[in-house]
Amino acid sequence: MVVQREIEIWKRMFKAGQSHKEFYPRFSEKEYQQRYKKIREMMRSNGFECLIIYGDGGFYLVNGANVRYLSNYVDFLNSYVVFPYDGNPTVFVGLRYYIPIAGAMSVIEDIRWPEAFLDPTKVVDRIKELKLGKGKIGVVGVSAARLPSLPYDHHKTFLDGLTSATLVNATQDFESIRQVPSEEEIEWLSKGAELSDLSIEAIADASRPGVKLHEVYGAAYEPLKKGGSMALCMVGVMNDPPMLHPVMFPSNRILKRGDILHAEVSVSYGGYSGQILRMIALGDPPKSYLRVHDVAVQVYKEIQKVCKPGVKSEVIRQCGSQIIKNDGLNGAVLAHGWGMGGLAKPIIYTSRISGEEVQISKNMTLIIEPFVGTTDTEQNVFFGETNRVTESGGISYHNLPLEFIIK
Repeated sequence: MVVQREIEIWKRMFKAGQSHKEFYPRFSEKEYQQRYKKIREMMRSNGFECLIIYGDGGFYLVNGANVRYLSNYVDFLNSYVVFPYDGNPTVFVGLRYYIPIAGAMSVIEDIRWPEAFLDPTKVVDRIKELKLGKGKIGVVGVSAARLPSLPYDHHKTFLDGLTSATLVNATQDFESIRQVPSEEEIEWLSKGAELSDLSIEAIADASRPGVKLHEVYGAAYEPLKKGGSMALCMVGVMNDPPMLHPVMFPSNRILKRGDILHAEVSVSYGGYSGQILRMIALGDPPKSYLRVHDVAVQVYKEIQKVCKPGVKSEVIRQCGSQIIKNDGLNGAVLAHGWGMGGLAKPIIYTSRISGEEVQISKNMTLIIEPFVGTTDTEQNVFFGETNRVTESGGISYHNLPLEFIIK
C-alpha cells in the first residue's frame, strides 16, 4: 500500500504540474461549460446517473479522445473520467508518474492516480464515494466507429463492483455530442489542417530517387516543430507492386524513378487534426494513372457540392458511386465523419453506409476521400481532404493544390 508520506509527495508533484498550465493549449472555460451542459442533457434524457469514460494511448493517442474532450488530458496508458450528473468529475491517470503532466493539462482538478498501473476498482470506489451505482451508468468506450469497448477485465470489475447498477453502452450517444464542432474547435481544426499541409509538403520534398521510404516517413514529422502532434501517417509506393493502400509502418525500400507514392497524414493541434491524402509521382506517371486520379478529384469536387446542411448521407453515396461507375472504374470509401477521435460516423462507401442513415449538419466535419481504382486493381488512387459542411457545400480546411504531385 502507498503510505501517507508518498501520497503527499504525489500531491505536491500534481501542484507543481499545475504551474505549467500555460504551456498546453486549452479551450475557454465557456467552451467546457457548454460541453458539460450538453453531456448532462444527454444523461438526463437517457436516465444516466453518471458516465464512465475510458481512453487509452493507442493509435497515436487518438484512443484517448473522449477523455480528452472532457478534461484536456490525454494519457499514454489507460485513463478514465467519472462524470456524475450532479457533482464534480474526476480524472484517473494511468500511472502515478504522469501526475505532473496531468496537473498541467487537465481542466478537471480532481485527479487521482493508482499505486502502479490504473486499477479500475478505483473507478468503482469513486462512484460509491459519490453515493451512486444504483441506477443506470453510461459507459463510453474508445470510439463508436472503431473500437466501442474497453478492456474485458475492466468491464468485469465494473460488473462485479457495481452489482446494483445497470451498465449501458453510451459511446455513440456521447460522440454524437462531439459530431458538430464549436467555433473554438473549428479554429483548432484549421490549425491542424495547416500543419497537415506542411507535412504533405515535407513528404513531397523528401521523395526522390535514392531515398529510403523510412526517410520520407521521418520528414512527415517535420511540422511537429511548429506545435503539432502526429495523429496518422501512411506513406508507401502504390505501383511496384500494385497496392490498394500503404501500411502505417515505413520500410527500407529505396525509391526509384517511376515510383508512385500515396501519402496520407493527419497532424493535430491539441488533438484536433486535419487529414489530407495526395499522390506523388517520381517522374511522369502513366496517362492511365492520371485518368484514375482525375476521376478521384472529380468525385471529390462533386461530393463537396452536395455537402450541405440537411443532406442525407445516402445522397453523398449516390453522387460519388455513380461517377465512378460511369467511368468504368472501381471504388470503395467515399467520405466519413471526422472528429477529435479520428474516424467517426457516418462512413460512406460506394456500396453502402456503415451504420444508420445520417443527416448532415452545418459545420459537421467530413473527410471526403474517394478511393478509385481500375477494375484489375493495378492502379489505385486515394485522394481527399478535411471539409466543413456549409450552406454552399463542403469547404476544405486545407490549402494545397488538388493536382497529382509530379517530381
